[in-house]
Amino acid sequence: MNKLFSVVSLSLFLFFSLTSKICGQIPINDIPELTRVFNADRIEAANYKLMMYNQNKDTISRITVLKRDISRETYQSVPCIRITENNQSNGSNTRSMIYIDAKILRPLYYEYSEGDTVTQKASFENGNMTLIETRKGIEKKTQAVIATKIFLSNCFSEILQANDFSKNPSIKFETITPGRTANQFIVQRIGEKQLISFNKQAIDCWILKFTRLDNGKETPAGYRFVDKNNGKVLLFKTLIDSDAFFTYQVFSFN
Repeated sequence: MNKLFSVVSLSLFLFFSLTSKICGQIPINDIPELTRVFNADRIEAANYKLMMYNQNKDTISRITVLKRDISRETYQSVPCIRITENNQSNGSNTRSMIYIDAKILRPLYYEYSEGDTVTQKASFENGNMTLIETRKGIEKKTQAVIATKIFLSNCFSEILQANDFSKNPSIKFETITPGRTANQFIVQRIGEKQLISFNKQAIDCWILKFTRLDNGKETPAGYRFVDKNNGKVLLFKTLIDSDAFFTYQVFSFN
């Protein structure tokens, strides 16, 4: 744990802001669907770790390490992008794995494990989702119709990377985690900032503001900082004008 705290402290120091510029926003009704503007070729293979934690002034708590691996493969003969996430927290380990279509980024397969046990599997075909959940050895199978334009929540960073925010400063899209309610988001580029990364590189970033939509109600959903050059998400904060927030930050690339 001391090692984790030292990493967090280093990460906080290296992400110290150098410059910042706030930009204007466009009306919500004029925001295009992500499906109309994204370029899946922008998504790069990657292997990295995120440090996730709560911070209240100088106090850091609930530290979690998330390891992500993104690769291009095939799934049932379809060119796809595979994304795996391993979450380590307080001695427990969970893992998710998804396959999404490499061209249109739609879901093909989803799997979630707790320890060595697969507890959820979902397949997708023609706007239909088949979900199998296993609890205490008992399988429950459900089917649901989902929007054809929906994305999986696990590829949140990748669908953002697929958009060029220098050309499309605002977008909207919908995501889902199997077994849960879908979420609609508006993303607006509100500024820019230069960050110093964990390996002491200066990176010019866009500041993105997220808003969740629920039956017309708007709820703040945090801010992300993405590399202007390649679109990679480097930093998330629930608030950017407070000393109490939840955050995750990239702290190593392999």
